[in-house]
Order: sequence, then structure tokens, then C-alpha cells
Amino acid sequence: VARLGVRSLPTVFLLHSGRLVDHFGGAQPESVVRQWLDKHVEAPPADPLVVAANLEAQGLLDEAAQVLV
Repeated sequence: VARLGVRSLPTVFLLHSGRLVDHFGGAQPESVVRQWLDKHVEAPPADPLVVAANLEAQGLLDEAAQVLV
């Protein structure tokens, strides 16, 4: 605790390859934690089936078909 400088609970550390990248202390709302994570973690690519279904629902059939090619 002393070595890492923990002063409050919870304390959240983000590590990459064993190295400290960022941290925050204290309870945070989900929106703040998601925003913090978005700075460091790349979002997964969109699922082509979901993208195509959304395009189809909008009546964009040609675009939906192109996503699936």
C-alpha cells in the first residue's frame, strides 16, 4: 500500500506489461470510469452482423450487403 501510494479505497490501477499506466482513487460513477478506460483501451471493432442489421433496419440494403462482403 505504501509503495503504490494508496490513499483511498477503492484505488484502481491500470497496468500494461507490468508497468503502471494510470490510476485513480475513490469511488467514481460508471460514466467516469468508462471515460477513463476509453483513454487507454481501444474499442473492439464493430460486429459486421450488427452493423448490417442496423443498416437494413434503416432501409439501406445495398450498404448492409457491402458490410457482409
